Amino acid sequence: MGGFGTQTACISAGGDDITGTARYVAVCESYNGTAWTNTTSLPNIRQLGLGNAGTSTAGLVFGGYDGTVRLTTTSEWNGSTWTDVPATISAAKNAHGGSGIQTAALLYGGFLPPQTNVCQGYDGTNWSTRPSMSTARYGLGGSGPSELALAIGGSTGSDSSATEEFTGETSALNVKTLTSS
Repeated sequence: MGGFGTQTACISAGGDDITGTARYVAVCESYNGTAWTNTTSLPNIRQLGLGNAGTSTAGLVFGGYDGTVRLTTTSEWNGSTWTDVPATISAAKNAHGGSGIQTAALLYGGFLPPQTNVCQGYDGTNWSTRPSMSTARYGLGGSGPSELALAIGGSTGSDSSATEEFTGETSALNVKTLTSS
């Protein structure tokens, strides 16, 4: 399942119900620090490594797997309902990491197959490319704001204990020869 928020105000969305007949679910629940409560379900079922970012009143889930295909779907949570927004830009994937907030999120790594090192950013409106991770992997965790995120663990096809830092966009400087007259 995907999850976002804080220790006393969080959302859990989607997942794999191994005890029931509906293997992949769209269930959404909120936690207030003491108890879980059912809330509005996701617009579509998703399971297996969907990415997530945000707070309990402004969250985001993206990607995942619906039992048939790897998804590019992105859904925003406003504290009471879900809205589908623009999809991720790369091929559908699952088991990727995610971090940030609803208006500044990152998606990184994942399994297409095979594992990938792709990184994308969401600005609250659209997805765009970001510098790739140095190690292609899937099943990783994520933490931190989008401009200072951590990609933690995951698998490269064999075990991986790598941690990578994302420190924002990279840029190049074009230098021109200046002359005076």
